[in-house]
Amino acid sequence: MSRKSGFFAGLVWGSLVGAAVALLYAPKAGKELREDLTERAHEYKDLAGERFVEYRDLALERAGEYRDLAVEKGVNFYDAANSKTEEIRVSLAKSAQELKDQLVHATFPSKQEEVAEDAETVITEFKEALEQQANQAEEA
Repeated sequence: MSRKSGFFAGLVWGSLVGAAVALLYAPKAGKELREDLTERAHEYKDLAGERFVEYRDLALERAGEYRDLAVEKGVNFYDAANSKTEEIRVSLAKSAQELKDQLVHATFPSKQEEVAEDAETVITEFKEALEQQANQAEEA
């Protein structure tokens, strides 16, 4: 009998606990349920709005950071390109002058000799003319 009474006691206690749980989790009346659902919907809507503002602000902040970084990189690239362009310009000008000098010396070596011979002739004639002038001045 004691087994039977233990079984019935467990059955009673189980029924009582089940009834209590059922009362706690029982659905609310239709009006109360709609009010709860509406309240929750407003809470989620407000939460979504807050999250949207947070993420929008974060996106705008990051976009500003990336824009500033892009501008900085662009300015650095522009400065480096200008510097390199100036180096190339100076190097080309120097090379052009050196090439010009080489062409003058390489193309006209015979002309240089002619000019040197002509210069020697002019100097000789000038000296002779000076000597004649000096002789004439002494004779006069």
